[in-house]
Amino acid sequence: MNDFKDKIVVVTGGGRGIGAMTARRFCEEGAHCVISSNVLSECEECAAELKKDGFSASVMACDVSKPADVDALVADTEKKFGRIDIFANIAGICTSGMNFLGVTPESWDRVMKINAFGTLYTNQKAIESMMRTGTKGNIVNVTSIAAKTGSGAVGVDYSASKAAIVNVTISAATFAARYGIRVNAVAPGPIQTKMTAVWDPKMCAKLVKTIPLGRKFGEPDDISEAIIFLASDKAKYISGEILDVNGAAWCD
Repeated sequence: MNDFKDKIVVVTGGGRGIGAMTARRFCEEGAHCVISSNVLSECEECAAELKKDGFSASVMACDVSKPADVDALVADTEKKFGRIDIFANIAGICTSGMNFLGVTPESWDRVMKINAFGTLYTNQKAIESMMRTGTKGNIVNVTSIAAKTGSGAVGVDYSASKAAIVNVTISAATFAARYGIRVNAVAPGPIQTKMTAVWDPKMCAKLVKTIPLGRKFGEPDDISEAIIFLASDKAKYISGEILDVNGAAWCD
């Protein structure tokens, strides 16, 4: 399949987990992926694997909490390829194992800067680029089931940051629609990644019991497939959507 043939896709948080799987799926559909994260070595490893399999990928370091990094990522991609067709905003961090009173000002600021501000700023810069180049592109953000359920398995700093991403997505979609740009988000439940691998096993066992589909945590590909769908022409009249992917652990 070549649903994204010759499309230019930027994937933040692309060096591992959901980001790496999303980059692979876009490449399999014919896209060139610019894989970025604040750990360049992971991006390089991911891109090397893709190139070995015959796909087109490049890398760039980017810490989404730093405006200068995001500016450079967008400007460099636009300069090299002429446009950005799709921006998959997957970069983020998670806190777990602390109760409501355990969240510190330092933790709150760090999580909010990366997750909430990082999403806001990447959306702003991606939309500006698409407007500048006349590209009717797509942005897909990643929020979380925690945006609706609140803290528990995760810290309130994380759940609040993911709730902010919901609002950023809706606000960006409303603004960008006049330029033919769509903005959506995927809200995963617990997914098996390096991020969740450090969670307490007893807590994970309890979480699995809350998933009505009756299996273990979701896989990165469960989320990458949802991202691919929202970025595709199959979703051409969908914008401002928050797509839950959680095995019916939360329904609304």
